[in-house]
Amino acid sequence: MKSALIIEDQVLFSDLLMRVLKRELGVEHVDVCRNGREGLDLALRLRPHIVLVDLYLPGLSGMEVLRDLRAQIPECVIVMMTAFETPELIEDFRRGGADGFVAKHASFLHLLSVIEQLKVNRQIRKAGDGTAEPLFIGISSTREREASSASQSSLTLRELELLTYVAQGFSTKAIAPKMKISFKTAQTHRANLMRKLGIHEVATLTRYAIHHGLVRPNPVNTFTEAPAEQNEVPEEQNEVAEERNEVAEERN
Repeated sequence: MKSALIIEDQVLFSDLLMRVLKRELGVEHVDVCRNGREGLDLALRLRPHIVLVDLYLPGLSGMEVLRDLRAQIPECVIVMMTAFETPELIEDFRRGGADGFVAKHASFLHLLSVIEQLKVNRQIRKAGDGTAEPLFIGISSTREREASSASQSSLTLRELELLTYVAQGFSTKAIAPKMKISFKTAQTHRANLMRKLGIHEVATLTRYAIHHGLVRPNPVNTFTEAPAEQNEVPEEQNEVAEERNEVAEERN
């Protein structure tokens, strides 16, 4: 998918989503709109390959945007996003013509998984005779949510963002300014994601991120040659030393 449009009025969520679409899914061009009416008009003008639509929007509701998009751009992949997930609402998405949905409280990996499945489904339908039924993809049942949450550890958006940086080889000290948070907050996010995943080595974290499509494999880096302890200890020692220096400076 070369182009995407995000129609979402929450700035932090939409900005992070835009970065993930570009960096992790390889989407070349991503536009963001905060208003339902303006988002619909922009979609009709740009005709993006995929549109992600929040349910509650100013100007025009997400359901109205969905129905108009499906009627006017039938080839577009439409993913609905909602913070309030009910069976009735999911069925409304399906009847309205959405290709899939994701609950905004779910792990961000769920959204990546939904989009990847929709891409494969669309490719299969294009390669066939056009008679294949479209699939509605999302996490709907309690059992599916629990299974997916258990396998992907329900990482928060900030923990996922930090994981992608760790997998790219950045230290916690270097990650903090990139995420615009303090060093101690970055340490907390790192500790939380390691606890949730049950992983405490950089090499294993990197393999996890690659396996789940958060980062692309880097042929320059080989993560299986050196023992994990040799890779991890120097960085942790540096961070402890840096923290001690900060305390000493504050006392002076």
